[in-house]
Amino acid sequence: MAQAEGLAAGTGLLTGEVVRSAGSRAAAVVNPECPTCDGVSEIVVVDLVVHSTTLRCQACGRRWTVAT
Repeated sequence: MAQAEGLAAGTGLLTGEVVRSAGSRAAAVVNPECPTCDGVSEIVVVDLVVHSTTLRCQACGRRWTVAT
């Protein structure tokens, strides 16, 4: 986890794996339903520089970005 956090500090990017591993320490991030099929979304990457989150639908695979 520390290595991933160091990488995030250097790049400004957090992968979905890092976000999920934060558990109860995680900041609240809304996971909206997929705009195509209303499926459940998962976080792919959080960009701390441009304040956006890229999500992927677990059902249809669509990716989209939302402001965070």
